[in-house]
Amino acid sequence: MRELLNGSGLAARATGPNSFTIAPVPAARLASATHQSYFALIQSRVSQALCAHPETRPGGVDLLLQLWIASTGMVQRAQLLDVPNGDKREGAFAAALRGVSIGVAPPAELPQPVTMAIFARTNGEPTGCGGVTTTVMR
Repeated sequence: MRELLNGSGLAARATGPNSFTIAPVPAARLASATHQSYFALIQSRVSQALCAHPETRPGGVDLLLQLWIASTGMVQRAQLLDVPNGDKREGAFAAALRGVSIGVAPPAELPQPVTMAIFARTNGEPTGCGGVTTTVMR
């Protein structure tokens, strides 16, 4: 549902176990066009960096990352949140992302850390990193 409503200014809110309400997103939650463009750069660079290493390639579990981006446009810190039980890749993710260049300096007043979700593949989706689905949440 979130994917369908993405960019529409609307959001779904659970109102029960099998029901939801669609309502306007409060204006404070919408990112500016400048921030949205920068978030797209972050998505691209992070996907490239993670796909370059077998141990960090997105796969069968959802991942939640937080990134701190320096004024130079380099990822200075990365943290994998809500690590699945038994998943020992947190250090590999941090190492793969630390020092990654976003390409340009972040826009003024970019909220940090930036939280990014990488969604697990479902059956029938293509293998390899070409099918990675990511969302920058803030």
